[in-house]
Amino acid sequence: MTENRFNFTNKTILNLSFFSAERSNATYYYDTKVRGLGIYVTRKGIKTFFVYRRVEGKPERIILGRTDEITLERAREKAANVNSQIAEGINPQEKKRAIRQEITLGELWEVYLERHAKHYRISSCRNDKSLYQLYLSQWSNKKLTLISTQNIRDLHQRIGREKGTVRANHAHALLRLMFNKAIEWGWNKPNPTYAVKRFKEISRERFLSTSEMKTFLTVLEQEPHELVRDYLYMSLFTGARRSNVQAMRWKDIDLEAAQWLIPLTKNGKPHTVPLVEALMDILKRRKQSANSQWVFPSAKSKSGHLENPVPIWNGVLERAGISDLRIHDLRRTLGSWQAALGANCYVIGKSLGHSSQQATAIYARIDLNPVRQSVNGAVQAMLCPQTPKNG
Repeated sequence: MTENRFNFTNKTILNLSFFSAERSNATYYYDTKVRGLGIYVTRKGIKTFFVYRRVEGKPERIILGRTDEITLERAREKAANVNSQIAEGINPQEKKRAIRQEITLGELWEVYLERHAKHYRISSCRNDKSLYQLYLSQWSNKKLTLISTQNIRDLHQRIGREKGTVRANHAHALLRLMFNKAIEWGWNKPNPTYAVKRFKEISRERFLSTSEMKTFLTVLEQEPHELVRDYLYMSLFTGARRSNVQAMRWKDIDLEAAQWLIPLTKNGKPHTVPLVEALMDILKRRKQSANSQWVFPSAKSKSGHLENPVPIWNGVLERAGISDLRIHDLRRTLGSWQAALGANCYVIGKSLGHSSQQATAIYARIDLNPVRQSVNGAVQAMLCPQTPKNG
């Protein structure tokens, strides 16, 4: 076993590699900052965080997760938790050994729901349930070790043919995550999904062009269903994700500051959205008659808020003579109009709540004022009859 000890950083982890050693299938590296934390790199270049400690006099290696699945910060947090348990006389491996016994996919699904899915956004959990029931539940009684790479490849191809490549990739991603979680929780087999190549997806670039915008807004203004009409204005002029707008709450809106705090977005972080004058008029009107915590309430849904605006949306598109446009494309529309007016990618990313490792630090330094100015400019351009051509 080859050992190397140094302070882990994102850069040093990126540069880690396997180098041959006699009778060794992996190269081991250890962090000098957190006791026991290490990374092993296999011959194929796969890097995995682990904690190596002696527990009750016996060496234990506790797998934390692959470096492409969890961050260094998260690995250190998990390693510190492991060390804390050991200090209290608890063997972290005992809980993991329970899941090492052969389990079925259905049993893993129940554990996955309880330990992982339920702790994230409601919409994400709902999507996971739908994908599992539609495509993976056929294997509910099948032992994990009997689900082969070829089984997964065949299923992926069939879903791609029948339901589309995006749907197939989503099902693959869920199954991959479930197996990763099983490994994290103690299942000691390789993930069979990694050898299945996902379909290439063409990035969608649809947004409302200058020629479409005037007609769209004219038809939208005439829409008699006030709740959905206001919802669509909110979606277009904030660029927020569909699920966030649907679940918009009054307690998250600061009418004096003209801003909306989304407590939890898709990237797992809160996001502050500037509210332009046209939206403030809508919100003040709705607030006068509000009798619910939701800005867009619905007595027909289990959640209590709007969930299915698609039928009315389709009617708006039909009357406007616009095709191939989704509600999510309104989000892309705002960003596209900001870009046409000269906004840089960081301001656009900040306004839409995008997040990436490269941009996060820059976003953190951007004040809301330039974001508000950019969004205001884009909205005014949409509302103005003489808009510059942008596509």
